[in-house]
Amino acid sequence: MTQLKKQNMYKWLLLGLICALCFPAFMQDAPAFTPPTVTTFREAIIYGGPGIANQQIGMLYADQPVALIERNDIGSWVRIHQFDAAGNLIRDGWILSGYLNDRGALRFSQIPENTTVVDNNPDWAATFSQRELFAVPYIPDISPAMVEVFRRGLENGNQPNVITKVGDSLVASSEYLTPMANPIRALNAFDYLNATVDYYGASMAIPSAAASIGLSSFAVVDPMWADPARGCQPGETPLACEYRVKRPSVAFIMFGPNDVRAMTDAGFGQQMRAIVQQTLDAGIIPVLSMFAIHPNDQYAAQAINFNRQLIALANEMQVPLINLWAASRILPNYGLDVDNIHLTYSGYDSLFYDAGNEAYSGVALHNLLSLRTLYAIQQAVAGVQAPTASAELTPETTPVLEGST
Repeated sequence: MTQLKKQNMYKWLLLGLICALCFPAFMQDAPAFTPPTVTTFREAIIYGGPGIANQQIGMLYADQPVALIERNDIGSWVRIHQFDAAGNLIRDGWILSGYLNDRGALRFSQIPENTTVVDNNPDWAATFSQRELFAVPYIPDISPAMVEVFRRGLENGNQPNVITKVGDSLVASSEYLTPMANPIRALNAFDYLNATVDYYGASMAIPSAAASIGLSSFAVVDPMWADPARGCQPGETPLACEYRVKRPSVAFIMFGPNDVRAMTDAGFGQQMRAIVQQTLDAGIIPVLSMFAIHPNDQYAAQAINFNRQLIALANEMQVPLINLWAASRILPNYGLDVDNIHLTYSGYDSLFYDAGNEAYSGVALHNLLSLRTLYAIQQAVAGVQAPTASAELTPETTPVLEGST
């Protein structure tokens, strides 16, 4: 064998070794997913997509076996295949996962996730005014701009594992996000969210100075509403107080269900812009939330306009927006309590999703959407480090001194 042939042979052997080391996935078959057989405990409408604004394909009756093919990015909806006695596919569509029997035995981390399916088709909206709202996904993508806000917040001393909430009684409720602090929980099928709750949960044990009954988008930036018992200083607004004391990295913000009864949509948009801007200036990621409204409410049309203000603001400022309005349309009474303002409670003071509570309780659904959004934020900012090598802090039980890190 000539020297040249030997050199070429060695080159090919070396190239093969490099390929084997760098691309091991090509050397073995990926494990195949076997769709589990599931049933529902009640009738379920089968939709063409994971939302009520989609074509209705048919009805799945209780205890009829179907194959679970995949889930949406949350796990609140699953795609199923229904076969006839001869094994022919007769229906292919989506149902609420909260209707499944023994859903607690499922683990959505092991179910294929469809990341491209559109939640709702605006063409199937009941009214023209709803089209813009149905076009917004249930949970947001996290923009690079928000990663930069997070990084800047760390430089200013914000705590990466601390979150807070800003809003009226719906947000101040002890059932919204506060259960994250309870070590007793049963996320079960939503197992992929456990690490997120572990990381941020303790910070929810501390009540927010910027979330209380009767608080409005005006009052949260009015010093008169600040509570000295929460560490607020004279002349300080509830929002500024909460951000100074707690130093969160993320703030879940929702106003509207009460504001819609006393404000114009333009005034609401102006106030929400001020709140979002102050949050961004503090290096905190603001997570906005659209709100549910009963279609027979006298302020239903105005609520549509309020939610449109939130959509425009989120698009302009690249901030995350949760579409609770669209997600709750399929819930009993749209996820609303008898007063058609507050969300229905699940009855639990912990995160229990073993019985499909998010398919019936407005608060349980809001918690799920918020946790999934927080999960997305956690993934987006992974690897972003503070400029100093300080350890992560647990939630503050006393005010943080100005300038501390």
